[in-house]
Formats: sequence, structure tokens, C-alpha cells
Amino acid sequence: MSLEAHLDARERAASGALPPASVSDELRRTLDAALAELSAGLGGDVAVFTVGGTGLGRLGAFTDVDVAVLSLRPVAADAVRPFLLPLWDAGLKVGHSVRTVKETARAARDDVTIACGLTTRRQVAGDPEIGAKLDRALRKSLSRPDAHIEQIVAEERARRVSDPYRSTRPDLKHGRGGLRTIDLARWVRALRSETIRVEPDPELDRIEDELVAVRQALHAAVGAKRDVLEIELLQPVGEQLGAAPRDLARRVLGMLDDVERLVDERVVGIGPIWPPVADRPRQEPTSPTMAQAVEAARGGPGPSTEGTMAWSRADRDALRWLLRSMPGREVVQDLRRRGWMDRAVPELSNAWLEPHLVPFHAHPVGGHSLRVFAELQTDPEFLDSTADEREVLEWAALFHDIGKGGGGDHSELGARRFAAVAARLRIPAAIASRSRRLIRHHLLLADIGTRLDPNDREVRRRAAADIGDNASLRLLAILTAADSRATGTDTWNAWRRSLIAQAAAAVEAELRGVNLAGPVVAHLAHATGKSEAKVVEHLAGMPDVYRTNNPLPRIARHIDLVEGEGLRWTAAVEPSHTEIALVAPDRPGLVADVAGALAVHRCSVVDARCNDRSDDLAVDTFVVIDALGGPPPDEARIAAAMSDVERAWTGAFDIADAVASKAHDYRSRVTSGLPITVDTETGDGVVVFTIECADRVGLLHALAATIHAHGGSIQRAHLDTVGGMAHDTFEVRGLAEPTKLGEALSAAAVPPK
Repeated sequence: MSLEAHLDARERAASGALPPASVSDELRRTLDAALAELSAGLGGDVAVFTVGGTGLGRLGAFTDVDVAVLSLRPVAADAVRPFLLPLWDAGLKVGHSVRTVKETARAARDDVTIACGLTTRRQVAGDPEIGAKLDRALRKSLSRPDAHIEQIVAEERARRVSDPYRSTRPDLKHGRGGLRTIDLARWVRALRSETIRVEPDPELDRIEDELVAVRQALHAAVGAKRDVLEIELLQPVGEQLGAAPRDLARRVLGMLDDVERLVDERVVGIGPIWPPVADRPRQEPTSPTMAQAVEAARGGPGPSTEGTMAWSRADRDALRWLLRSMPGREVVQDLRRRGWMDRAVPELSNAWLEPHLVPFHAHPVGGHSLRVFAELQTDPEFLDSTADEREVLEWAALFHDIGKGGGGDHSELGARRFAAVAARLRIPAAIASRSRRLIRHHLLLADIGTRLDPNDREVRRRAAADIGDNASLRLLAILTAADSRATGTDTWNAWRRSLIAQAAAAVEAELRGVNLAGPVVAHLAHATGKSEAKVVEHLAGMPDVYRTNNPLPRIARHIDLVEGEGLRWTAAVEPSHTEIALVAPDRPGLVADVAGALAVHRCSVVDARCNDRSDDLAVDTFVVIDALGGPPPDEARIAAAMSDVERAWTGAFDIADAVASKAHDYRSRVTSGLPITVDTETGDGVVVFTIECADRVGLLHALAATIHAHGGSIQRAHLDTVGGMAHDTFEVRGLAEPTKLGEALSAAAVPPK
């Protein structure tokens, strides 16, 4: 039976047994045969058409089937039921309509969705004369398609407005440049044509075939209908298509971009999508292209890409003026798609569609750079800067990621590439050198705040040497904030702001040569009310790095806790986080127990400092935030977690079981496909493990428990979570076989099913 053959083809497509490029053809062929066979009982005065995506033959393992049953005279619904019932019984989602030819023509006149669906009509059964009469009726009813076309174009404008910087997680059907945008161009041309029918378009058809193949592979990879190509799905989808994840992402982004270019060429009236700007640059640009681009942003016709760029000061100012507003950015995007940027700024053009394959980046390089530029315009610190400083920041924002995709350190490569850009744009040397320094070090404050230690004197010295002066440090802090906000995710939160502020303050102190600590022992004795002998006793029993890696207020809290028995702790609640100072007799698994108990109480550990005193006293610090993004955990919540730790030590509470239950409740659907990396570095009796993996509830508990199970003692844990990815570093002593622990940590990082 033909329907069984179609269902078998769908099953093979869903399992990946059919090559993605051949899925649509196979499903269209078997569906047409099934519909023709099932329609035999409808009678000679009824015809069956496939419409919409089904009419185009754009079929997948999980897509709906859209059919229209047409007749010359009204047909009772019961008469069509035997035709539809086998399709329903087979589990297919069937969109259907039963109308006369006249009713169909009227419906198409009144409803743009019906009209567009009929432009792809394909008759699969019934009297051909019914199809001919439908053609004539549609030509008459749709002789004035302007209202329909206006709705279609408005949908495309709304699509671009909703995603102005383009997503690294493209929706292949409904997103910018996706299959629906291809449909838009076809519908508009069909509604204006004599036949009211979609006609071939070789360029768009080729891209559509490729996008459909990617979509088929996506469906097979997830075993369900899915249109959004998530970052973690690039690997399984690419395996079916024979492409590496980054290559696949680049290819898809390039296709979506090409679709928009082709549609803009074929459909008049899509742009401009933003209201024009009222002001204009202080000087008229000398380049005809820049002059026309300015007028286009102000509501005039689009600019030409003809001619060369000599790049006067007025032209550079005009480019910056354009990039400060959405209408201007739209004009620059249009110029880029038509090849202008390839000639004018090839370094930026080459990186424009480079994907960010990390969860915390919402846009590819080009969109992200535009968004950083836009974020600057709303920053009070930027607006309070001098004109020269604003120019330095704007060039740095636009070009800070041009090194991506070139391999190696993109900051260093970007700084080298910017030297060529600055020469071509004739940016004054004083401006260019400062912008180049910001590009080279645009990750420095983020690294110090989240991965290094701002209290480490050597870290501060290197940073001060790189940055050079406090004025540059201020600009770097402004750029860092804009860069973080422009990721488009929740990266720039109160905790991260505090980390960057701490990093900037530490480097500023180093640049000024300020010793904020004062006489250490006397200061701590005064702060704690302890004798200087007690302070010296505590410091003497701690590792050498303890003094340099911990601020004095934290050390003072530790000293307050060292005298006593059992688990002692204090919690300092700050606007962005809560810092827990903890002292207890050292015991195997202490860090895992504390991390697990905190996870159970919805506390996410973002930093941990673990030290062993010479008398076997654990002197630890945990910095936590609310796991769901709420206010920092209060003292009552910390007290409940510490109580669970003590109960676990007596056997009254199973932390591992509680963490597993909490992790199950908060499990994420997107974490399983993200990569896991574990790097090791050995030296001076310490093994440093750097782990990057998907974050989840209980991750620190799992990693710490694994370290303890292999006989390791955690000296320090530095934890950073950005956009669902954990970047954790553990300094571990006492290991006999570091390689085996590295393998075990990789296994422990895998999310439980």
C-alpha cells in the first residue's frame, strides 16, 4: 500500500537512514502516490491538491501534510472522511480544507495565508479541469494583490526587527533568512504573476535545498520536529551532513545572509525597516558611498557601492555616525551584503559571519560587534568621555573580534589585523594605537575577574604592564562592560559586574603603587581583636599564597573562626553575592559536602578558595549566588545548608542523594550536547585541572567528590559560569596518577540522564 511506503520513508528519514538531501524527494513521491490511491473513493468531480510546504515538496520526517480537497459543487464532510481517516490513523498531522472552487477563490481573496498556500498548489488526484477552473478563479479573485503583499512584507520587516543582530541559534524556518523568507519572495512574485503560481528561482532554490537538508538532519538528530539549530546540535547534525560543527555553522549563517540579499533584490519595499534618523554628521563625507549611505539612513534611496574609498576624516566620522543608530546599521548591513565591506574593510567582512560556538554568545561576530558599538552609546561612562576617547572605544568595539576564525589568540591576531585597518582608514596614530591596545587586551579584566586572581601580585603586575595607565584602564572597563552586555545573554549580572570592578580596582591600585593592606599583622589584630601572636600563628600555619591570594577582610573572618570545634562559618551578604568563610577540621570530601549542601539549597558556587592549615584545619571560602538569578542567598539559607553538612557527617543526611534529586528537578534539555574538555598542568607538587563543560546543579559536588575519591586534596577552586558553560579550575595536591583523575573528571562532567 502506498501509504505504508510513505510511512516507511518517514521512519527511515527520522532515523537518519535516508540521506538528508534526498528526504524531501522520497517523501513527496511516496505521499503523492498515497494521496492518489486514497482519493479513488472521492468521485470524479473532486480533486486533491497539496499546498503550502507540502505543495513545494518540502517534506520531512515530522512535518505536517497540507491538502486541499476541491470540487465544483459542495461536498459533505462525511464524504471526505474516508480519504482523511487513514492519514489520521497513521499518526500524520493533516491540515486540510474542503471547499468548492468558488469558495476557495473567495477564501484566498480574504485570507493571505490561504492565498500564499495556494501559490504552491500541486494537483495529485482528480479531474484536471478542476485545476484549470481553480487557476482562472484565482487569477480573477487575486487580480489586486497589494493588500496581501503588504502583509507579507510586513511579516519580513517584523522578523528582522525582532532579531537585528542575527542569532547564532538560527530558526531555519521562521528566523531571519530562513525558509519562510524564501517563501516570502516566491509568494510576492506569484501573486503578481499571471498564473498565481510559484515559479522556479535557481539561486533561491539551491539555497532552499541546502537549508532543507540541514533541517532534515536536525530532525533526525533530535528525533522530533525542530527548527532551531542549537549550538549543541551542530555536532550530530554535522555528522549527518559530513561537516565539522564550525563549518556547518558558517555555512548556515552564510546561506541565511544570502537569502536576505536575494530577497531584497527581488522584493521591493522591505526596507527601510526602521524610522529614519533626523540628525546628520557634523561634516559631509567626501566619499559618494558614505554620502549616499548617510542620506539613506535619513530616509533617502539606498547607497551605491560603486567607486573606491579614500577614507577622509569626514568619511570615518560618517561610518561611526551610521553605526550609532539602527537605521544607519541597516544601511551598513545592506552595503556589506552587496560587497562594499569586502573591498573597504575586508578584515571585518571576513569575520562577520564567524559563529560563536559558546552558549553565552547570542550573535555571530558581526552582529556582536554592532551590538557592542550600540551598547557603548547608552553607557554614561562612555558619554562622559572625551571625543577622542569615544572614538578610541568605538573603533575598538567594531574591530575587537576581527581575529576570530583565524586560529590562535584572537585578541593578538585582531590587534595585528587592526593595524592594517587603521592604515587603510587613515585613523590618526594616537587614536589607532589606543584602540589597538584595547583590542589586544579586551579580555584582560574579564580573565582577571573570573579566571585569575586579582589579589595575586604577579597577576596585577602583568596587567598593569599591559594596560599602561589608569586612563586606558578606564576605557578597558567601559569596553569590557559593553562587550559583556552585548553577548545577548544573562552574562552581565550583578556578580560579574562585581568581579570586573574588583579586577579594575586591583589593577588601578597597582598602577598607582598603593599598598591598601597597611601593616598586615597590626591591621588584622585590630580588625579581629586578637593578639598579634594569634595572627602570626594563623598566618604561619597557612601556605605562602594564602596572604597574597586573600584580601585582609576575608583573612580576618577566618581568624575569628579558627578557635572552636566542629564546623564554624560566617556569611557576608553583598549586593551581588554572598561570601561564606568556613573553618573546620580537615576531612576527605569536605569541599564536596559543602558544595553539595549549597546546591541543595539553590546556592550556585561561583568561586572557592580552599586551604589547609599546618594543624589540619581546613580554612575555606565559598562565594555563592542564587542559582535562579534571584537576590544573593541570605544567612538563613546558608545556615540550613551548613546544618545539612553537619547532619551528613553524623549519617542523618545523604548529600549525594539530595543533590541527585535536585539536579533531576532542574535538569536542562540543552546541556547534553555541549563539549567537555579537561586540561592538566603539573608543577611544584600541584596538578591544575581546568574543566570546561555544561553547567548544572551539583556539578561542583560531582567534580570535588571525584577528586577526593582519587586521593586528591583541593588547594583552590576557581569557578566561573557564563551562559550555561562552566569554566572551573582546581589546584590539587596528593595525586599519584593525575591522568586517571583527568579521565574521571571528564566522566563526572557528563550530565546524568
